[in-house]
Amino acid sequence: SIYILAWGGFFFLSWYEFYFAKGIYTYHLSFWYVFRRTALPMLSYVFYFAFTNQFLNLEIGFPKLWKLFKITQKVLCVYVIFILFIALFAPQVNHHFWYETLNNLMRFGLITISLIGIFRVIKQKNIIGQYFALGSLLLLIFSLIAIFSTPLWDGKSDFPLWKVPNFYLQIGIILELLCFSLGLSIKHKQTEYQKLTTEQTLNLEREQRYSEQLERTIESQRVGQQFLELRMQALRSQMNPHFIFNALNSIRALVDENPGRARTAAAGPYPRSRAPTRRRFPAPRPCASPRARCRSRGRRRTSARGRRQIGRASCRERV
Repeated sequence: SIYILAWGGFFFLSWYEFYFAKGIYTYHLSFWYVFRRTALPMLSYVFYFAFTNQFLNLEIGFPKLWKLFKITQKVLCVYVIFILFIALFAPQVNHHFWYETLNNLMRFGLITISLIGIFRVIKQKNIIGQYFALGSLLLLIFSLIAIFSTPLWDGKSDFPLWKVPNFYLQIGIILELLCFSLGLSIKHKQTEYQKLTTEQTLNLEREQRYSEQLERTIESQRVGQQFLELRMQALRSQMNPHFIFNALNSIRALVDENPGRARTAAAGPYPRSRAPTRRRFPAPRPCASPRARCRSRGRRRTSARGRRQIGRASCRERV
């Protein structure tokens, strides 16, 4: 925007000079004439190099060219300050030989640096760089036409518009700005496309992370279910059918012989984490008579016979 405003000021002062200041013989000795003729174009080139750096991202893509343009900007700033000093305090040196020689050297130096930048950008084969190179090349061509046609223009004569040197310079500037506008529109589209691509990539990565997290959750649930199944299988494997069968037969035999002991046996085995208590034997009874001992032996034989019969019947049922 500043670059366009600088050239807009140059246009305005040029046309004011051509149409309204023609009859003022001292206008070429004024501050505005010197400022328009030399300082304003050089100041426009300062903004041109700054715009080029932002437009093509020279600091990353062309570091050597970026350093050259930075040095050129500093030299141009010093030269503009020098021209402003002359326009304020010595405008009469405007058409001196040394002043014109210095001005032409600065112009041809800018043309050389611009050509270097144009050829460096063309080698990259970038559509935005090609628009920039085309606009800069058009400005250089019409600037050269304006420079070499300046000695042919006499301010006292009424030349047609196509014989005015600034007319060709203005055509070059308009064409350059048109190419720059097209390049900016393409760059804006590329930037929007890159933003959309980046957002899509981020969304895909977010979905992939969510799916991976969901898969990990499902896998952890599956592992937990398998652990429970293995635990149930381990518990089933700990249940020995032969042991359970013998325990039930013993309890069945004890129901008739000793119900209290059968009730204690039916309470189940102790858990593994709990140590079984020591077996407490009943206190010894006093020695009974021989007749009582014979009765107890008979009872034991009868109970043993009953257990064997119950065992045989259970075996038949199991078979």
